[in-house]
Amino acid sequence: TIAGIAQMGGAVAYACSLADDELGSHYAEDFNKLGIHLTGTPKSGDQTGLCLILVTPDGERTMKTYLGASAQLSPSDIDEAAIAQSQWLYLEGYLLTSEITREGSFHALDLARKHATQVAFSFSDGFLVEAFGEHLRKIVKEYANLVFANELEAAAYTGMRDPESSLNAILQDCDHVCVTCSEKGSYIHYQGTTHFVPAFPTHAVDMTGAGDMYAAGVMYGLGMKASAERAARLGSRTASYVVSQMGARLEGDLRTTVQAILTAD
Repeated sequence: TIAGIAQMGGAVAYACSLADDELGSHYAEDFNKLGIHLTGTPKSGDQTGLCLILVTPDGERTMKTYLGASAQLSPSDIDEAAIAQSQWLYLEGYLLTSEITREGSFHALDLARKHATQVAFSFSDGFLVEAFGEHLRKIVKEYANLVFANELEAAAYTGMRDPESSLNAILQDCDHVCVTCSEKGSYIHYQGTTHFVPAFPTHAVDMTGAGDMYAAGVMYGLGMKASAERAARLGSRTASYVVSQMGARLEGDLRTTVQAILTAD
């Protein structure tokens, strides 16, 4: 998501926990090339995390993850100045799975509140709603300005299978909500109005990163003061790009796409 916003032309920072090893250096150099400011001190005596993604012929994927040093993300890795300068703090639900990363997350959330930075929160996975629902619901109700969930995650949160009904139920806890429905499109409710945005037709090769790129488009669009519908269309377009290829990182920049979507008549 952060890489996608950078490719759209956004100024971004990313709080992470890397090891002091070759993989950590590669990761940091990769983000540096994209102009992303990394915060966090490299950890000694550990290994940078890895994720092996297995993709089936229909584009679905299974992730085999070794968290490594990323499981050590703590309050000391959070840059208050970066949060203070930002329009958005984007937080993923996976950070709720351990005590130390949870502590780092709520520290970042408190800093966002202190500096009036808006909070966007991704549910990340339906199992998080079941396993860490108390913490997740606290974020949605007390901190989040915008929630991202796919239809399965939204159903886990609300108990409702219809995505629009789920969206309306989440709105009882948070003012702005996006619910994505894969190739069926997405719903965005922002500033009192709900829009349905169709998906852009594409041949799905690898679904990895679809929700991440959707969130990137929405947050970049809203940050540029575009309408919620146009922001969601930008997210839908960039998501269609990433699922049509192998891998979650698009090549080059996305400024032409941004201009086409946000300035179209």
